[in-house]
Amino acid sequence: MNFQTTSPQSVFPTGFPFYVYGETLYDADVDFEELKEDYFSHAFGKNWKEVATYLETLSEYMDTAYYLGLKSVDAEKGRFYCPEMADNMPKVRELLESFKPVIEANKKQPCRASTVAWQLLTYHAIAVCGIADITEYKCVGKHKEARDAIEKLIDEMKEAKGVTQDVDLTADDLKELASQFKAEYKAKIGTDFPTDPKE
Repeated sequence: MNFQTTSPQSVFPTGFPFYVYGETLYDADVDFEELKEDYFSHAFGKNWKEVATYLETLSEYMDTAYYLGLKSVDAEKGRFYCPEMADNMPKVRELLESFKPVIEANKKQPCRASTVAWQLLTYHAIAVCGIADITEYKCVGKHKEARDAIEKLIDEMKEAKGVTQDVDLTADDLKELASQFKAEYKAKIGTDFPTDPKE
């Protein structure tokens, strides 16, 4: 598992890095595997090992050094040029797809904190899926395609409404855009986009 204090991974999808920081503040010699078991077993219950393995595998496929711009194999092509990363993105999608049933089966836990921990994995999977789409283009130098993947829905909406600026879209347009995003989410993730914040 990667630990970067400047990274969203420090707080999402779990608070494990901060737990490790706090525990090692008082005992620098504490065993990492003991910390991992303690945190994950309390956060995720009986299937904690599956979560830990899932997140570790995801970290291997989505190397933090790449996202910090430190893995480029050709600086002239950009700091994110690393074609070998493209090979990892189908593996990321396959991992997300194979772990989705585990998340769904564990979303309702007897402890509210565990329920929330499992639900956060759902939101994390959504974010990772989008990042994988963008990374697949970016790492082979297809910057335009990466940008296009991000802005495709917005551009389609602006064209349909006959406007050229994002700010010209109305509240109703943005609601429709959100509906389109939800449809794309369902197509990629296989379930409806969550609408209940307590869900």
